[in-house]
Amino acid sequence: MIKGTKLLLVDDDADFRFSASVVLKRAGYEVSEAGNGMEALVKIVDARSRGEMFSLLVTDIRMPVMSGLKLLDELNRLGVRLPAIALTHSNEKDLVLDLAKRGCTELIAKPFEPWELLARLEDFLDGKALEEVPL
Repeated sequence: MIKGTKLLLVDDDADFRFSASVVLKRAGYEVSEAGNGMEALVKIVDARSRGEMFSLLVTDIRMPVMSGLKLLDELNRLGVRLPAIALTHSNEKDLVLDLAKRGCTELIAKPFEPWELLARLEDFLDGKALEEVPL
């Protein structure tokens, strides 16, 4: 874990967000939460406008209001390059390809325990650039 890593955790399951946030915060991450893709998009745009960019996006794929796929599309449309990990109940090949086209190369299949998310996150962050990459 790199000190000061700012994560945005996006999932429509409030209980999951709470338990995952507790584990991630205890591990030293700075965690913000959103309940859907639209809420996440607003937080990302607002943070960018203040010069406070997130280091990593962890998003569920299937959510009401705005899905994780649509969120990734909107970020790409706005020119926001942000490392992303997708969370989903599906591990279908087509979904993996769709995510890769959107710049998301990591998929974690649900269900999993919050500590498993932490372990996967740590593996993902090892050697990854953690700053938003300007276009």
